Amino acid sequence: MLVQLRPLRLTGRRFLLELAVFGASFYSGAFGARAVSQVELGVLTCDGLACIDTAKEISLVCDFHAVDGPPEAYSAIIKKHNLTAGTAGHLVWTVTARKLPDHSGSLAGDYARTANALVGGGNNAFVLQPVSAADGSDDNLAPAVSRMTIIASN
Repeated sequence: MLVQLRPLRLTGRRFLLELAVFGASFYSGAFGARAVSQVELGVLTCDGLACIDTAKEISLVCDFHAVDGPPEAYSAIIKKHNLTAGTAGHLVWTVTARKLPDHSGSLAGDYARTANALVGGGNNAFVLQPVSAADGSDDNLAPAVSRMTIIASN
């Protein structure tokens, strides 16, 4: 069975729409998510790691300190990690996004590790990149987290 192809004729709005869709898919496919510029929003710090039982989920208390804005309180549940029993320390991430969030509590959502960062929140809009401890010590345990949920505190 032969299928006859006819030339595709796009005009006006339809052409512009098809061109925009093609351009967006080519850009994201050719250059990947890293090519999209990120805005640094602030730092997320979580505490509560005292004596870890590696078989269970870990609950944490977190604070997001925005670059420009008031601090926000969150809680987090680490669902998958590479921590050993008895580990103590804290977790610190730099938070970036493709655009500024439009309301407080925006960081809430599920996060999963991709390469060296956690990506998640609404529409996977946020990237949590582990940072070195402010005091120069090596007790930032953020790189050991593979999956977690962040919950906005009221």
